[in-house]
Formats: sequence, structure tokens, C-alpha cells
Amino acid sequence: MNLPKQIITILWKDLLLEFRTKLNPVALLGFSLLNLLVIHFALQIDTLEKKRVGLGLLWMTFVFVGTFTVRRGIDIEAENDCFEGLRLAPVDPGALYLAKVLFHFILLTAAEAFIYVSFVIGLKLESGATPHRLLGIVVLGTLYFTSVGTLIAAISARTRAPSVILHTLLLPIIFPGVICAMAASVIVVFEPKARTLGGFISVLSVSSIVFLTVGFLIFEYLMES
Repeated sequence: MNLPKQIITILWKDLLLEFRTKLNPVALLGFSLLNLLVIHFALQIDTLEKKRVGLGLLWMTFVFVGTFTVRRGIDIEAENDCFEGLRLAPVDPGALYLAKVLFHFILLTAAEAFIYVSFVIGLKLESGATPHRLLGIVVLGTLYFTSVGTLIAAISARTRAPSVILHTLLLPIIFPGVICAMAASVIVVFEPKARTLGGFISVLSVSSIVFLTVGFLIFEYLMES
């Protein structure tokens, strides 16, 4: 079985399992609604600052939801020593990593779509003059987060305190990328012609490629450790 077929097979298995359990979608829905209620009732945001504050709150929520998503995706394999079964199966470890990244990317993108709509309704935000460009930033930022998060979640899953290790390692590593994504989002909405936008996009793109390459190459050693 070649690499693309392995990736599709593992991805289909994870999506089918997630559809049957429905644990992750329900938890993400509840978390998103909770954030919406907290922001709606607790914050009194000035009209002129709604967009700027809303963008920051969006990315903050994306980080929390993404952390939950990547941990859940790896926990599926960590339970009952499923990693051992996959390690013995004729599956390329790199294919497993890429399939997990795609799985997390799909779940997180679906959650982000719901969260974005919730924030737009709750804070009465407007999508701006270039919503397609803002969407591109969100997709690129999500790819960066899932490529890093999947790798760190796999490392933490092999430890005695996976939750502590995940948050300790993940948040400092993703911090530069999240800052770039947030800054790019602000530029797209408020200063679409700014020349600095290309720099932030380049950083996100290169970082995503680097982490995807590193994860593909070293995932075999993570499974054996």
C-alpha cells in the first residue's frame, strides 16, 4: 500500500470513529457556546474596538479548542496500546503522522467555522472587505497549529503526565505562529494594503512546512520510544 492510500485509510478510520462516538464534536460545541456566553455577558466592548478585540478572542479560542482537539486525536491511539498495533502494522509512521494532522485539521476547521459564526453573531462583527483573505490566514494558521500540535501530542502521550507535558511544550512553541496569524488577521481587516502582511504569511508557511517535514521524519522514533 503506497503512502497516499495509507494516509486515506488511517484518516477514514479516525473520522469514522469520531462520527460514531460524537465525543469531540459535542465537547467543542459546548465549549464554543460557553465562550460566546461569557464574552456576550461579561465584556462591554466599545463599538470601534469590536473587530480588533474580536480577532484576538477568536485566536485565543482557536488555541484552546485546538489543544483539546489534538490531545483527543492522539488519545484515541494511546488508549489500549493502539500505538503498538499500528507500529506492528505495515504502515509508514510518516503516513500516520500526516493522517493525524489531516484529521486534526478537519475537526479544528469545522469547530473554527462554528466559533467564527458564534463570535460574529455575539459581538456583531463584520467579516470585512476581504473575508477570503482572512479565511486564508485562518486556514494557514490552523495548518501550522495542527502540524505542531500533533507532534507535541504524540510526544506527551508517551509520558506519565500527558496533559501537563502537552501544555508545557505546546504553548511556547506555537506562540510565535499564533502571534503571526493574529497580526496578519489584524492587517487584513484594518490595513489590507500593508506590506508587512507578506512577511507574516511567509513565516506561517515556512514554519508549517518545517514542522510537517520534521514530524514526518521523526514520527517513527516517537512510536518506538
